[in-house]
Amino acid sequence: MPEKDIPKSRPQKILLIIGLFHPFIGGAERECQNLAKKLISMGHSVTVLTGYIDGLPPFEIVDGIPVYRKIRGWHVFELTYMISVIVLLWRHRKSFDHILCFGLYLYTAPAILFGRCTGKKVFFRLECSGVFGDFQRLAHLKSAKFILRCAKWAHRFFAISNEIEHELLCNGFSPNKIVRIPNSVDTERFAPLRNAEISDVPCISFIGRLDRQKGIDLLLLALKKLFDNGVPFKAVIVGDGPIKQELIDLAEQCLISGFITFAGLQQDTAPFYRQTTILVLPSRDEGLPLVLLEGMASGLGIIAASVGGIPEALNPDAAGEVSSSGYTLCDNGILVHPEDAAGLASAILILIKDRDLRIRLGAHARRHIAKHYALDIVAQQYLELISTR
Repeated sequence: MPEKDIPKSRPQKILLIIGLFHPFIGGAERECQNLAKKLISMGHSVTVLTGYIDGLPPFEIVDGIPVYRKIRGWHVFELTYMISVIVLLWRHRKSFDHILCFGLYLYTAPAILFGRCTGKKVFFRLECSGVFGDFQRLAHLKSAKFILRCAKWAHRFFAISNEIEHELLCNGFSPNKIVRIPNSVDTERFAPLRNAEISDVPCISFIGRLDRQKGIDLLLLALKKLFDNGVPFKAVIVGDGPIKQELIDLAEQCLISGFITFAGLQQDTAPFYRQTTILVLPSRDEGLPLVLLEGMASGLGIIAASVGGIPEALNPDAAGEVSSSGYTLCDNGILVHPEDAAGLASAILILIKDRDLRIRLGAHARRHIAKHYALDIVAQQYLELISTR
């Protein structure tokens, strides 16, 4: 929906709470920043409250967004963290009417208790499912039961995928309060590159955090299979994280380090999509990765593991299906089994060899994103729910 066609509503005052924010650029952080910026452009007042980080200012304007880095406390002292949130909410209570928490964490419980005491509506959204998801992270906290009990009092729970909705239901959350709203993507910033030059050597890219959840080791093993079979390629891995050196070592062991560029952490990833032929997301668990949506909006050939909300985006009419051969051709890309480097290699080879297929999948993906995941559409969905009495 073009911005000029979005119905105007009474200006809202919204507080977004998230554990980390800019300059940290994970999926949740970027979704929070994109949503805040869009709502501000629509005439609403949006503020971000996040954790205090040494070396960063306790308050600054980031991309037009007022950001308070003032939540303090250590994991060992969970109560001090939650008290810190309560105090900050009380001090700034006149500057917002609604609270949206990104994630189910220590700040969720005090936000909801504060909302019940003041009459302000509090919402939260889960970011990931599975063994790396919100509920698993919550289970490691001493105050997990207390947070879970408080979380059920929230006005609404936002689920970005079928798996997250299922986990909410399994943990006793009311189905009447669960609302499906996906992650979003700026379809103007991420768009197919016109008149792109055709390279003889395809560029295979991964963009994201370098940790075990993302399965980059599987991508390297798949690339080794291509190398062993004489398939020419170059690869770019964009991001940073705790296993970066392990991945560099693995690339050397596989004798493919000369074909791979580790580009490091990048504040602006848009240029990397423009040089990409095939985008690969070999994750072990996910919510609904922004990288997937950005790659789809860019019209790329996409190969991704069948986890989290990925099947819904790539194959909406048959979400979750993967063939016995290890990969399935979908409406908007190719799904592969998680942990299957051989299937991943086969899928990459298909898109390398069949340029017409790659272009057709990319075009379908772009249309699907524009219809269901565009930032204008998603921001309006949040706004309608937040502003409803």
